[in-house]
Amino acid sequence: METWQKPGNEAHQPVHKAKSCSVNKCRITYKDDDLPIADLVLFHMHRIKNLHDLPHNKRVQKQIWAFLTDESPYHTFLYSKDNRITDYDGVFNWSMSYRMHSDIPVPYGRTLSKNTPVNIWNYETWQQSKNQTVLVALMASNCGGQSGRWEYVRELQKHMQIDVYGDCGNLKCAGHYDLDCPKLSKYKFYLSFENSNCDEYITEKVWWNAYQKNAIPIVMGGSKESYKKILPPDSYIHVNDFATPRSLADYIRYLNDTASELKIYFQWKKSFSVLNEHGYFQSASVHYCRICEALHYNSKDVKVYTSLESFLDKGRCQPKWSAVVDGGG
Repeated sequence: METWQKPGNEAHQPVHKAKSCSVNKCRITYKDDDLPIADLVLFHMHRIKNLHDLPHNKRVQKQIWAFLTDESPYHTFLYSKDNRITDYDGVFNWSMSYRMHSDIPVPYGRTLSKNTPVNIWNYETWQQSKNQTVLVALMASNCGGQSGRWEYVRELQKHMQIDVYGDCGNLKCAGHYDLDCPKLSKYKFYLSFENSNCDEYITEKVWWNAYQKNAIPIVMGGSKESYKKILPPDSYIHVNDFATPRSLADYIRYLNDTASELKIYFQWKKSFSVLNEHGYFQSASVHYCRICEALHYNSKDVKVYTSLESFLDKGRCQPKWSAVVDGGG
């Protein structure tokens, strides 16, 4: 739990100052004693055990309670299977999540348009820096997931070699979340497969493990329309465009052998750039900044989430991938 204040409430905390933040006049504290003077109290849904965890008896009038979730609707809670999202109806005023229409939006990354197009990508240099034998990599510590991604990976491995790093593979890397994995830079394609196929849930697997490494992300997650709204145009490959994993493997080999077609996936770099804002691998985290901005700029009209299930809607998630559904791979 974190409490936030705008100027005027003195709690003797250091003033929050974030690089490139439009506002730097907020104070943050983790002390329960400061609850009565906080303008906003933030709760991480992933860590709440039950409704009784919340300090209802210390809540003050006009205080904003916000919930944070950076996981898909299938993994809102971590500690208790008995936790029900409906228990929290009528509790929170603001939302903080990767969703674009959150009161405090904190996506894992963002696409920015350049004022002046600049060609900063060279095919020959890129080709020389990449592995010419193993084209595709994947790094993961969660060997499950609602999406059916590992079933897909196993089918894809029948038709091409994939280097798998982390606890789910036989290759090791220096770090995961805390430290970068430089070895991923040598691959042309990266399997950015999410644990849940939910719209807008696009994690560091795309923003860092693929784009930051100058690799083409092959995505499994939300709908094609969802990715189209968020990622640079013609910068990724969606598994839904292929009837089977074998078809995808054939297309990857075709791109690798056809420079003119492969170059299309890097044209976006002329007009767009991407930002990593998840805080992993020592990248920037803008969460504190976004909270402070919301306190200053958001509407002060009183609102309450009376149906969290509608906001964290599993209906916005796609079905699990199945080899049976997709023709047996």
